[in-house]
Amino acid sequence: MTDVLTLHDGTVFEVTRPAARTGGLLVEVVFTLPPGRRGPPAHRHPHVEEWEILHGQLDARVGGERRTLVTGESLSIPPGIDHTFKNSTDEPVRVRDLHRPADRFEEFVRKEVALSADGMHRPDVLMRLAMLWHDYRDTQLAAGRAARALVSATAALGRLLRLDRR
Repeated sequence: MTDVLTLHDGTVFEVTRPAARTGGLLVEVVFTLPPGRRGPPAHRHPHVEEWEILHGQLDARVGGERRTLVTGESLSIPPGIDHTFKNSTDEPVRVRDLHRPADRFEEFVRKEVALSADGMHRPDVLMRLAMLWHDYRDTQLAAGRAARALVSATAALGRLLRLDRR
C-alpha cells in the first residue's frame, strides 16, 4: 500500500517503499512536482540519493552543475554533494527518489508535509521548518555555511519563542 502525502503547493509524495519495509536499507518515494514548482533549497545528505524520471522533465543542480533530466533518465547523487531541482515546464514531472540508506529521510518528509499544511509563508511555520531542518541535519543539511547559519539562528529563535512546545 502506498502512503500519499501532499505539500501545500500541490507537490505529491508517494511513499512506495517505506524504510520500515526495507529494514532501513532504503526509502523510495515517487514525487510529482507541479509545473513551475521548485524543490527544497539546495541541500545535501550523508547518504546516496538516486533520481529516475518517470515522466516529464526535471531541471537539476548537482554539485554546482546544471542538468536537465527527461523521462527515462536517472542520476545518482553521492553523499555530501549539494543539490536541488525544479520543474521549469508547463507539465508535472514524476520522479522516483531513492535514499540509500534511509536514515531519517522518510520521517523528515512526513514532518515537513505536516508543517506545510497551513502554507509556508507564515513566520511561525517558517521558524518551525527551520527547527525541523536543524533537528534533521544528520539526514538533510542546508547547503552552504550562510544557509546553515540562517537555519540554526531561525531554529534558535523558534525555540526561544517556544514554538517547539505548541
